[in-house]
Amino acid sequence: MKRIFVLPVVLLLAALPLQAQSLMFRGGVNVSTLSGDAVTNAASENGLNYGLGLVIPLGSVDLDLGLSFTEKGGQTTDGLGAATWYLDYVEIPILVRLGPDMPGPLGVHLLVGPTLGFESDCQVSLTGSTTATPCSGANFDVKKADWGAAGGAGAEFSAGTMTLGLDVFYDLGLLTIDNSGTSDIKNRAWTVRGGIGISF
Repeated sequence: MKRIFVLPVVLLLAALPLQAQSLMFRGGVNVSTLSGDAVTNAASENGLNYGLGLVIPLGSVDLDLGLSFTEKGGQTTDGLGAATWYLDYVEIPILVRLGPDMPGPLGVHLLVGPTLGFESDCQVSLTGSTTATPCSGANFDVKKADWGAAGGAGAEFSAGTMTLGLDVFYDLGLLTIDNSGTSDIKNRAWTVRGGIGISF
């Protein structure tokens, strides 16, 4: 499935004419929750989001490719008590940037597109515990990959070959992360990130 999705993107990039592209160094925070039929009394959990981005002009739109480390999860409460879930992913956002042509150094844009995440760690902290344990120890088998749909907006300021940017977007998990298939549990996350870029 991963090859089927990535191959058309690679072929598209290979066919593009050389244009001014921007390499972005990004960092920010997530406010994430878990959602679904199997989730009760959900509360948010904060985490980090940082990585690289490549912005490629495609005429009237831009393609924003990313590679980031992102911390998701959330808090749940049931009859046995509260639990905080920590889900770490290496994520690949493939976003389209839409924005008007604006005079001057300031620009604004909308962001929309899919995200693909690969789980790198999953831990849970139960009520009364001072340490987190692997999710496998809590009898939770998390899927190794997760699909999502992201949408948001951003602004950037350009000066010469340097760019400063700020984005806010929402990532809606489309698949249950429960590998057993018995529970409906999906990721949800708001992300606020800043970045500095270099055009080449």
